[in-house]
Amino acid sequence: MYLREYAETAALSVVNSEVIIRGDGLVPNINLQEYWQNARHRLTGWRRRLDRCSDWTRGFLREESQVHWDRALRVLQEVFVSEILTRVWAGVLTAADRQRGVSHAEPIARSVFVSHLQLRRRALEFMLDCPDSSLTEIARIDRVRRRCERWNDMFLGPLLAEHPVAEFCFEPDRSDSLEAGSLSASSAPDRLIAWKLVLAGVRKSLPRSESTRVLDPETDKAILASVVGVFPPSAPQTIGIVGSSWHGSTQRNGRTSGLSLAEPLPKRSDREVVSVAFPGGTPRVSLRELRRRSGG
Repeated sequence: MYLREYAETAALSVVNSEVIIRGDGLVPNINLQEYWQNARHRLTGWRRRLDRCSDWTRGFLREESQVHWDRALRVLQEVFVSEILTRVWAGVLTAADRQRGVSHAEPIARSVFVSHLQLRRRALEFMLDCPDSSLTEIARIDRVRRRCERWNDMFLGPLLAEHPVAEFCFEPDRSDSLEAGSLSASSAPDRLIAWKLVLAGVRKSLPRSESTRVLDPETDKAILASVVGVFPPSAPQTIGIVGSSWHGSTQRNGRTSGLSLAEPLPKRSDREVVSVAFPGGTPRVSLRELRRRSGG
């Protein structure tokens, strides 16, 4: 799996957003569980890799190897590129809850969003602390970061036209740009052309190569599957040039089967309670408890 598939899945989330937001059912608990658990596992792995590289650059580790540094650079890319999906999906789920007048999926999405922001800060601090000899590589990563921020705001443009989710933008005014506006054009063919052009830019900036291959593909595939699994069966799964190399395997594994928004809204007391066991011995946490803490 490659980094650009995060951006492509974020784009698909926006294309399918109104079906999810205005549908009759809740986002299935199993999808929220998969999303939350795997996102937390991914964040923990990123933090450990950055911490280990920080020790190496400061001379705390003895091995004379570039392995930690190379992995840290890939982590930085992953943090910034995957943040597009974290923000866009948080916007979609927040809008969906507000449309229904419930607090069901938003607390989960917001928890992942806040945790990602904390890791983003850690990544930026890591970049600032890097030795001068690495400035060329860090400058390249920073260009990736700025491009991702721009893509994020463009993707959220169509959502902002209907829903108050500007908090998930870096610069909300940028979502009103001409390019962002074309993604929500009234003509379906015009929208498709606009999305194809934007995603062509994503693919050019993030080509499939060893440096853009994710470090933990199983976890990342599970995150994407938890998102795509919310799309109704009739929803588009591609946007012209968007590939689905990982999507076929998730269907075969059953991650996306039977997960739709066709179920009616249950009463709060009837909702399934899902307890999530995080890897590495993290205490089990109930999704209901997380929603309660968030005021739901």
